[in-house]
Amino acid sequence: MARRKSKLFINNVDGFSTLPLDVLCEIFSSLLPRDLLHLARTNKALRSFVLNRSNSMIWKAAFANNALAKGPPRCPPYMSEPAWAHVAFDNFCEGCQENLRVDPNVDMVWWEFGGRYCSDCVPTLMTIVIPAKLKRLYPADTIPERVLPRIGRDAPGEFRWYNLVSDQTKLLQQLSATRSAARRREITLKRIQDTALIQQHSMRCRYWAASKIDDYQDDILRRKQAKANKDGDLLRAKAEQVAKRLRARGWGDEDWMVNGMLARHLQYYPDFENSKSLTARLSREFDDRLVARLTADRKKYLQQEGGSDNA
Repeated sequence: MARRKSKLFINNVDGFSTLPLDVLCEIFSSLLPRDLLHLARTNKALRSFVLNRSNSMIWKAAFANNALAKGPPRCPPYMSEPAWAHVAFDNFCEGCQENLRVDPNVDMVWWEFGGRYCSDCVPTLMTIVIPAKLKRLYPADTIPERVLPRIGRDAPGEFRWYNLVSDQTKLLQQLSATRSAARRREITLKRIQDTALIQQHSMRCRYWAASKIDDYQDDILRRKQAKANKDGDLLRAKAEQVAKRLRARGWGDEDWMVNGMLARHLQYYPDFENSKSLTARLSREFDDRLVARLTADRKKYLQQEGGSDNA
């Protein structure tokens, strides 16, 4: 097959010279969907190229890479790849376009509604009520709750089901535009079918998001445990080092100490655990304080033992 000669002209300040299309496609096909989104926002030439429908193969390749990276579920049949990448990866509010803070402990996407919404936009763009005038236009055997996508969320004191106001408005306009009961039934049934697909795909997305949250929290626990283990190793090493100095001053393992070990006993002193690297002079002062603590502990132990013997 002959090599394509057409080229995409991109300003060199963007890091690209005049490259053949097949070379660009090869490069872009190794990216992830999030990368393509960012790339499309660098300049008009790249945006036109990345979002061109004839270059959909680079998006398909990106989502194949995304699957290998255990990213969000594949693009649903009712949405284009760039639009789905926006839903899955962008952090903008669909209402006010504010860049939202990412919390890895929370699934922030309203998957059924195709995006994220800030707390200020939720009350204005969503509703918990299905308008009576919309219900009256549904066929008599319709279950209103199944017609449009909805999302259940915990609210203060109760659980609520939300619908998008824009979905209701659009459907109301479609049903109001015809007086044919058969046409209204056709529109309603089509919307129910579309909603079923949206709900099914959104459920898969929620399972994926929940697994990512679990993975993140497990990773945090592993990091904390690794740090605790490292801190414990450092504390034990420091205790052995100090115990070695104290042994030179006549101290050693005694029965009254924790586990009968000097190094182990030292680790239970708060000022020992909180101490940092010390100079030679400060080390001597620190050791003097520990000797004073040990002497007091030994005296207290002997007094208790003497009281027990007398009893």
